[in-house]
Order: sequence, then structure tokens, then C-alpha cells
Amino acid sequence: SLLKAIKERNLDSYWYRSGQPTFLTKFIRSETAQALSLDQVILPISDLGSQIVEKLTLTPLLYQTGYLTMAKPPAATALTLKIPNQEVRDSFESFVVETALEDRIGDLTERAASLLEFFQNNDADSLTKFFTGIVTSLPIISREINERTFRLAVFLLLQAKGLREIDSELRVEGRRLVLFFQLEPRRGVLLELKHLRLDSKVAGDTWRDAFQKKLLEAETQLEKYYQPLLDEVAEVDEVQGIALAVCWDRGVEAKIGRKVVRGNT
Repeated sequence: SLLKAIKERNLDSYWYRSGQPTFLTKFIRSETAQALSLDQVILPISDLGSQIVEKLTLTPLLYQTGYLTMAKPPAATALTLKIPNQEVRDSFESFVVETALEDRIGDLTERAASLLEFFQNNDADSLTKFFTGIVTSLPIISREINERTFRLAVFLLLQAKGLREIDSELRVEGRRLVLFFQLEPRRGVLLELKHLRLDSKVAGDTWRDAFQKKLLEAETQLEKYYQPLLDEVAEVDEVQGIALAVCWDRGVEAKIGRKVVRGNT
């Protein structure tokens, strides 16, 4: 990986692509949530000794194949493991999320085509239903879905349709954009995600009000991004904002934000 990075003058997933973990698919499907929460994993040393295929589990396999490494010197009875670097983290998490999505929603390219149509038509109702379906398809980690996992799911769908994320490294008020991509020539779409936690026993009117409050927060945040995006991203002349409020127990609400075109006041 180091030699390739020097030769290509670019950081990329060289090690990961040299042997993609398709053989791990069976284990990922049975332990998906665990596969997405691998920081500071404790592995009993006794688990490394099993040679019986039927008793193999995901964590020892990830350690033996290099997807996990020791976070600190081993104790007498256990190892503390972590993901070794950002290349492995990004690539492996994408593989896990893609596997989970394909199992639950089927062909990603076909579903991505629907998502693209909803974006193009500014269809908030269909986006709400679509993203709610994504939320219910993702693995639950500690009673909720990691926001990074949701972002990865959306990114993988866009990628399946050939769309590209615009990584401008732009920060507004110290915050990096959640997801900004080029929908068509000269047009960018920005998703702003707000996560809310609600008790399952909360009354319907209360959680609807909470969703609206989070959507308003997201819209307010979008307003701060429009002009800086047009100033910083030369290949985009138009920015469309879409606010998302996500509650892992209650689904998603979406609202189409204001459209800003370069040169407008």
C-alpha cells in the first residue's frame, strides 16, 4: 500500500482491493451489527484456537486476516483489537453496509435509479418513504443505527448509479458537509441530516412536532451552506438542499430546501 501510494501519488484502498473479503460474507450476514462496531473489541485468546469451521466466528477471522489489529499489548487471557487504519475502516464498513442493503432491498442499481428520480423531481414524500426503507434495512447497533452507517448507505446507492460525491473539504462554522453530490451537469444536491431520539411511548403529536423542529434546524443549517458551496465548487452552478430528520424508531421525514443558483442574490 505504501509503495503504491508513493508511485500513484494518491491515497487509496490498495491493500483492501488486493483481497476483498467475499469469503467473510456469510459471517457478516449473521453478525452484521457486530461488524459495524469493531473499535476496542475484546477477544478471548481461547477463541483463536478453534479449528472447527462450524464454530468459527467473525472477530477471530477479522483478526487473523488483518482487518483487526492489537490496540495494545496482549493481556494474559484476551486481546484488545481495533481497526488498523482509515483505509480498512472505510472499505470494510462500505462492504458490510452494501451486503446488508443487498440482502434487504435487492439490486442497488435499480433502487438507486428510483432515488435519483426522487431527487430530480424534488419529491419529498417519496424520499421520506425511500429513506425510511433504508433505515429499517440497516443493522441496529446499541439500539440505534450509527449516523455514519446511514450516510454510507446513501453514498453506496448514489455510487451504484454512477453519481459522485463532491468532496470539497468545505467547512462551514467548523462543520463538514454530511453529503454533497453532483446530480447532473452543474447541479449539486446537499443532504443535511438531523438525528433525534424519541421514546417509543411518546404520543404521535409530540413526535411529529419533534420531527418538524429537527427539519427546521436542518433547513437553517442548509441556508448557511448554499453560498459558500457556490463560491468553493467551480463545477456547480446550482445547489438544491434536502433536509432529513431521522429517528431510528420512527423513520425519516424529508423536506426540500431552497434552491440557490450562482449569480442570484
